[in-house]
Amino acid sequence: LATLRAAGTVDPKPAGPKATHHHRDVVIPAEAGVTIAESTGSGSISALRLQLPKPADQLLAGLRLQIEFDGQTMVDSPLGEFFGAGLGTDNVRSLMFSTIPQPDGTLSLSAWWPMPFARDARITLVNATGNPVFGINTDVITTTDPQWAPALTSGRAGYFTARSHAGPTTLGQDWLFADEHGHGKFVGVSHTIRGWRIKTSFGEASPYFLEGAERVYTDGSASPQWYGTGTEDFYEGGWYFHNGTTYSDPLTGQPDQRTATGGCADYCVAVYRLLLADAIDYHSAIRFGIEHGKRNMVQPDYSSTAFLYTQPNDTITPS
Repeated sequence: LATLRAAGTVDPKPAGPKATHHHRDVVIPAEAGVTIAESTGSGSISALRLQLPKPADQLLAGLRLQIEFDGQTMVDSPLGEFFGAGLGTDNVRSLMFSTIPQPDGTLSLSAWWPMPFARDARITLVNATGNPVFGINTDVITTTDPQWAPALTSGRAGYFTARSHAGPTTLGQDWLFADEHGHGKFVGVSHTIRGWRIKTSFGEASPYFLEGAERVYTDGSASPQWYGTGTEDFYEGGWYFHNGTTYSDPLTGQPDQRTATGGCADYCVAVYRLLLADAIDYHSAIRFGIEHGKRNMVQPDYSSTAFLYTQPNDTITPS
């Protein structure tokens, strides 16, 4: 209970041995990237903290976070969405990441996903804003641990992975959070929706895209093995989130909802869900998507960042 109550303020994991802080104050030229931390040997990234200067909204949308493990880029995500703030400077306090506006107008971002590597890791911030960015303070905490090299090499552990993409949805097709081959587990998603209200039996102006249900197929199944009841239900809300209500809890949240304001043309929400005790394992493949409206009948614009632990090889046992 104490850990859940402290969500968004401290690392929920037990303290690791031999922790090393990588502090940097960085300037990122326009259309360029800057490495903020590197580590070699067997170990893990245990925490990532950023302090963004004001105004931060532009930076959340215009910066990307890239993370390489053992020579492979496993994270390439919009900065804001990675930390649960896909629409802007939300107050996000989840168990594994947070976005907290400060009194001086700066913005504190933290993430505590365990990110193991066997040989090396590199974290880079990429600037796509078109202007140089000054005054970003970064702190990356790594821990040395010899267990990760054999665990990752054998496939007993997975590489932390973030799958991000954005664009208009397609009529008749689920929006895919992740479409993976190999083995691993799906542990969460940060989701940004920019949609339009329409007239329905529920009301004159309903965000009908929220009728879409999540559907998960694993290991070649022809039918969903996880089939939800609605978008806001998946994020543990209800009744279209009760227009105007926002919340940020340890495992689920809708920290931002906007109606024709703040860069939102009509009706927009930022939501997240962490699946920790209910993580979805797969042995050969996973296809995790979500409808946009019943039977994918409407076309909002979606952006999503799915969090997984992955390995490329198939471990399914024929039977």
